Amino acid sequence: QRPVQGIIGAHLDSKLMPPPNRFLGADDAASAVGLILELSKTLSETPEHAKKLELVFFDGEEAIQRDMTARDGIYGSRYYVRRWMKSPSKPAWGIILDMIGHHDLTIRIPSDTPPHLAERLYAAAEKESVPEIYGMAPIPILDDHVPLNDAGIPTIDIIGDFTKFNWWHTEKDNLSLISPESLDISKRVSLRLIRDLLENPPAQK
Repeated sequence: QRPVQGIIGAHLDSKLMPPPNRFLGADDAASAVGLILELSKTLSETPEHAKKLELVFFDGEEAIQRDMTARDGIYGSRYYVRRWMKSPSKPAWGIILDMIGHHDLTIRIPSDTPPHLAERLYAAAEKESVPEIYGMAPIPILDDHVPLNDAGIPTIDIIGDFTKFNWWHTEKDNLSLISPESLDISKRVSLRLIRDLLENPPAQK
């Protein structure tokens, strides 16, 4: 069996909020889960690509307390990477998707993103004629990509700019927030990035 070349992941849990907040998590992160399912249909049409990928849906990304910390949050991804810690052959790259379906799509990847993956993402966005949507946050972000990077799997977190909007972790994160156009952009850019990484694998250290 050939080793996994790339990982595509998203978290499927929603933030547990105290009443009366009726948080649904339509964008955080149901949009990413739905996009991965859609990507899987397209990628399955090219078996030589599909068999090199592992799709992962993490539980426990959200913190139990109000804010995520090094000890509270990203439970699923921290557990998942244990299988790779001692593996002699690790995936060459990973992609985490989070909050990629909102109106007026704005993506800001963490500042500590592996540079070669950031460059590949920007190139994919440029080729899809949407470079203005993709940028870099001024700081690192604690998300499911962190355990993967710590385990030696270079991973990019393609995440919406949750600091810019007033709907993050509120009941405003519902279906009215989701844009078909934004989902299409995210699909096109993600698909181009995935195919580029599969056809031109980054060098493994």
